[in-house]
Amino acid sequence: MAYEYEEEGETLYYGIKRRPVYYVCMRCGFRVLKEELESMPSYMCPRCGYRIFMKVRAPPSLYLRRVYAI
Repeated sequence: MAYEYEEEGETLYYGIKRRPVYYVCMRCGFRVLKEELESMPSYMCPRCGYRIFMKVRAPPSLYLRRVYAI
């Protein structure tokens, strides 16, 4: 698949840079990295203990890319 992560590098296929994934607590609004949530025994907000999160969308890229069809 074209969007799978490479095993050793920090880039995706086609030279796209890997971005950190953030989640936001729905109660207090605290932003948490995905890796921090996975390291905890259960998915809980480190600040308030709430268990419902929303994934933050990636910001739009600064420039548009043109992809040519084969």
